[in-house]
Amino acid sequence: MVTPYLLWEPEHTWVAEYDGHLVGYLTGSLTETFGYVRAYMLATQVLVELISRYVTGRYDAHPRSKRFVEFVINQGLLQIPKHPQNAAHFHFNVSASHRHQGLGGRLLSTFEETLKAKGKRRYYAEVMSSATEKSERHFAALGYRIYDKVKTTIFEPEVTDLYVLCVVRDI
Repeated sequence: MVTPYLLWEPEHTWVAEYDGHLVGYLTGSLTETFGYVRAYMLATQVLVELISRYVTGRYDAHPRSKRFVEFVINQGLLQIPKHPQNAAHFHFNVSASHRHQGLGGRLLSTFEETLKAKGKRRYYAEVMSSATEKSERHFAALGYRIYDKVKTTIFEPEVTDLYVLCVVRDI
């Protein structure tokens, strides 16, 4: 997930450390066409490897992995929400043990400061949301709006009623 960001715009990556350990990161792109860049990088690097392993039977003993590869090949691009025009993009994560301590907010504030300095006024991210994970309400409380929402079957049958959201925020 993060390799395209690190290769394309490494200067837009920040990390959070605690006691010498990585506990969170935010990586982003100010390039408005980054979605296409990321798709190309993933297709040429990751997808080729997945298909090669699939064709040679390396997933035959791992049914869940095999179903995931089949999803990526057959459904992956169909289950991506629309993205806003003229917007930067970010991807971030904070380890479960360090959430609700302000780390994510500090990473996002740093990203927003960078966007403002570069004249960008909007950014977005893709997030997963289900009935048990209240991502929609969480991001709305932080000032984001849902730009698009697409049902995904990526983790079915284990996880049902899952959506990929495109959340957007104007600054």
